[in-house]
Amino acid sequence: MDAPPSVTLSRQYGGILDQANYLLELGRTYQIIGDNNQATQSLEQALMLYRQIGDRLGEANTLGTLGSNQRTLGNPAHAVDFYEQALPLYRAIGDRLGETAVLRQLGDSWNALGQPQRSVEVYEQALPLYRAIGDRLGETAVLRQLGDSWNALGQLQRSVEVYEQSLALSRSLGNRLDEASTLADVAHQYRSLGDLQKALDYFEQAIGLYQEIGDRNGEATISTSLGQIHSERGDQDQARGYLSSALALYRQLGRNDMVETLESRLSNPEETTIEVHSSVQPDGFIFITWGTGYSAVWQDEHITIHGIHNEPLMLLQGHTAKVNGVLELTDGLLLSWSDDKTLRIWSQSGEALAVLSGHTAGVISAKVLEDGRIRSRDTDEHELTWTPNGQLEQALEQEKEGSERISILTTKIALVRVLRFHTSEINDICVNNFMGISASDDRTISVWSTTDYSRMITLEKHTSNVLSACLTPDNRFAVSGSDDTTAIVWNIATGESIFTLKAHTSFVNSVAVTPDGRNIITASWDDTLSIWDISTGQQIKSLVGHRGNVNGVAVSPDGQVIASCSDDGEIKLWSLDQGQLLKTFTTHSSGVNNISFSPSGQTFVTASDDKTARLWDITTGREILQLRGHTKAVSDASISNDATLILTCSYDGSVIVWDYFTGVRLARFEANISLRCLAVSGSRDNLNAFVGDQIGQIHVLKGTL
Repeated sequence: MDAPPSVTLSRQYGGILDQANYLLELGRTYQIIGDNNQATQSLEQALMLYRQIGDRLGEANTLGTLGSNQRTLGNPAHAVDFYEQALPLYRAIGDRLGETAVLRQLGDSWNALGQPQRSVEVYEQALPLYRAIGDRLGETAVLRQLGDSWNALGQLQRSVEVYEQSLALSRSLGNRLDEASTLADVAHQYRSLGDLQKALDYFEQAIGLYQEIGDRNGEATISTSLGQIHSERGDQDQARGYLSSALALYRQLGRNDMVETLESRLSNPEETTIEVHSSVQPDGFIFITWGTGYSAVWQDEHITIHGIHNEPLMLLQGHTAKVNGVLELTDGLLLSWSDDKTLRIWSQSGEALAVLSGHTAGVISAKVLEDGRIRSRDTDEHELTWTPNGQLEQALEQEKEGSERISILTTKIALVRVLRFHTSEINDICVNNFMGISASDDRTISVWSTTDYSRMITLEKHTSNVLSACLTPDNRFAVSGSDDTTAIVWNIATGESIFTLKAHTSFVNSVAVTPDGRNIITASWDDTLSIWDISTGQQIKSLVGHRGNVNGVAVSPDGQVIASCSDDGEIKLWSLDQGQLLKTFTTHSSGVNNISFSPSGQTFVTASDDKTARLWDITTGREILQLRGHTKAVSDASISNDATLILTCSYDGSVIVWDYFTGVRLARFEANISLRCLAVSGSRDNLNAFVGDQIGQIHVLKGTL
């Protein structure tokens, strides 16, 4: 009989498996004590080890834990990514418990992202699994969440049907708190459907349960709802009785906002509507409702998004001083303002879409005008007006490029974080899925998480400035190049160097790995490139042809073509298998600093000292676009994952986002410091850029264009 997979793995990879298990438990422990950044670091290290030894259960468990950690950090989009990676693994190994747990968490994450239709699809997959394994508590919870999702979609009758199923299960299990809460949910649905009698029946059952279990907050909320319904039906005596009871309870709870509201209502019987959705709570938190049943809660510099049942879903991070207010914009976005002199616009997934900078003092108020513009005021009584996209009105301008091209620049790309892993100039950045790597003049390479931005490991062995770094496709290994004329292959899990590649006689300025992970390409200031076998560290071929320092190298997505660029102003294409020169491009008027392929491999973009970036057709050799807008040398350029955007950075301290098809400038970010390199991930709808500067900082930019 074959040994179970866990036993086989333990025999073959005992030390690595033990280390992976330890890191997984360490990550879970950090998560429990609230140190989510350390949790992410430990979990990502565990994930690499499980993948290295092929432990699918360990990999699935780690991905699920990473997903829950990202939800705690307020990143439901990242959580979805981890859960969707874990789900097929649980299915492949037949782990139904793991599958049900991940489905439920995935549904919750889609709800947090404001996509209830996706959550419905996921919850309906989870329900039969909970029934099959006999988990009635889990089934009850999923039914409740499914009802919430149907409610968010406006399918009130479907919502009622599902809540009724959840109610029956809660009663059979004797869970009175769940029963009371679900009764209230059903009542609200019947009220929305216009059946006030059924709403009254369910609210009265709910209030009886809340009284039995001593939940005064639940009792006060239901008393308020009962008072409103009786008022709508014209029974003012009954309404007054319930509202008076609610008033007494809110006084006991210290809810002064509701005390004032109910006192006003009771003194003015003509009022039939009671606003209960905006409040200052006794512990100092302030909140508003957002969307369908969600709320935004803020205290100090923190903003937290809570779900339909008041569970925390997301933490909006960015403000550095006390938040003074939050409001919902007409398109479902959130606007916040703070003593840090900024306003911020947030997406439903918790991303900071724009940072509105212009005030010279803390921002104390903001409002949305009828035409969608935003007006804000600071403590110095200065008022500023912003476009709906978050740009100062006086800064909005039309620019003419050449003779015809016109664009309007907006702040659709915003700085969300500055990473400080290095103490000197950053020369190269590469990102691959959840991992990033950076190379610096401080002689180190940093490997870090692109999800929570924590440093995972620092690699040190080079004896001079590190000029380049990249990751293998599976994120197991890294390659770096240095002023010391060597390149090094690293094991990321252990931080150890595997091979030192020695063939060049000058700086190794750029490195790349082929898509199959078998070969390394190095580019050097000795005017040559080298092809290496990654498994042996042996040089396979030297490519000679440039007449100046070779600054950049890239490999096409199909792994067939090497592209290089040089101080001689030339771009050359080489065949990987033969090392043969295929084409030379020569329209730049100065040295070319970097080169990057599009996802299809049919085009590539170059960055040059002549202050331009250019897009090329690989087949015809034709220059498709010439991008002019920087005032100094363009240090790097890259194409978005969906091939709709080109991003460039420059020594002039700016990042420009260009339309891939037209060359129109869509957005510009000013860092006010010389920028050396960039890496791009995501697409037009969810753009992420990591930009390195001359003092060792990585600027994390996000946007939707």
